[in-house]
Formats: sequence, C-alpha cells, structure tokens
Amino acid sequence: MRKILFLLVFFITFFASASYAQVSEFGVVRRNLVDKSQTFREYLGQTQDVVITSSMWDSCVLAVSQIDAYYAMVGIIQAAEAVENKEAAFYLIDWLERIKRTNVANLRSLSNTGQAAEEKTVEYMKKLYRYFSEFNEYVEQELKKIKELESLL
Repeated sequence: MRKILFLLVFFITFFASASYAQVSEFGVVRRNLVDKSQTFREYLGQTQDVVITSSMWDSCVLAVSQIDAYYAMVGIIQAAEAVENKEAAFYLIDWLERIKRTNVANLRSLSNTGQAAEEKTVEYMKKLYRYFSEFNEYVEQELKKIKELESLL
C-alpha cells in the first residue's frame, strides 16, 4: 500500500504539471531548434551550401516534431490515467530511445564540417551540433527518470 501511494504521488508530481513541457529541458531545446530552423530557412536563399543548410533545417523540424510527439504521449498517458502502467513507461522509453538514435545520426552528419563551402555554414553546423548534444543529454536524463519509475511499478 505504501508503495502504491508513493508511486501515485511521484507520478502526479512528475506528469501532472501542466507546465511540464515549458519548464523542462526539452522545452528549452525545442525553442532553440525552432529559432535556429527559422535562421536556416532565411539563410537558404543566401548560401551556396543549400543541401547542407536544407538538411540542417530538416533535422531541426524533425527534432521539434519528436519533442511534440513525446509531450503528446505524456498527455495521453495523463488523460488515460495510465501512470501506473508498465506498458505506458515502455512506450515512453521506446520513443525516447528513438529520439536518441535520430540525434546520433544528426550528430554524425553535423560533425562533417569539411563539406561546407562557407564559414557561416560551419558556424551553424557547430551550433546545431551543440544543440543536439544537449538534447541527447536531456533525453538520457529523461530516460533515467522513466526507467526508475518503471522499476518501481
């Protein structure tokens, strides 16, 4: 009984906050990626590195979509009151691991700055590399939290 009460309080604290998306690290990463994607879109018309810049823009849009999908899943779990369900934790963990794999692919692509013709493109690549590195750190932290919660179920 004590374990169930602890889990209930912990899950309510963890998931029930309506501002969870805004205050978490993912919210910061999401905002940075949206801002940077706007920069890339404007830069597309000015650069010789159209393919690289377009790829960086695509990476930002995909990452933002993944973050939005994660928060949608958290919201569905809240609405369904499935917070004490191992299956719900499984889906969140699976999605975060998918995000992490996508970020690793993005990082590999961004580490090849030798393909860029312009210094500004290299600068953007390095900045975006930092964003995706931070994003992976936050994903890892979130994975640890959810795996810890899952082990308590």
